[in-house]
Amino acid sequence: MKIKRILKWSARAILLALILTLLVGSIAYWRSTNECDRKTGVPANPIKAIVHCEYGSPDVLKVEDVEKPVPNDDQLLVRVPVVDSSATWVA
Repeated sequence: MKIKRILKWSARAILLALILTLLVGSIAYWRSTNECDRKTGVPANPIKAIVHCEYGSPDVLKVEDVEKPVPNDDQLLVRVPVVDSSATWVA
């Protein structure tokens, strides 16, 4: 009897966690913006950036000139000299 009650409450807790996860994921998806649709012309202060407009393999990554981001007072802009986008790791 006690095990049935524990299993019932555990199943309800797992179901509630799944529903909340789907809800939060849906809200995050709906609030996200697609920056690829907003081509505003030539940037005034361009930098090279690797951008992606769709999910997929590394073939969807593109190198483009984008406007250099300006950090707020509580943010930090980090310069990354080299980036490797290969799927293999060298130990």
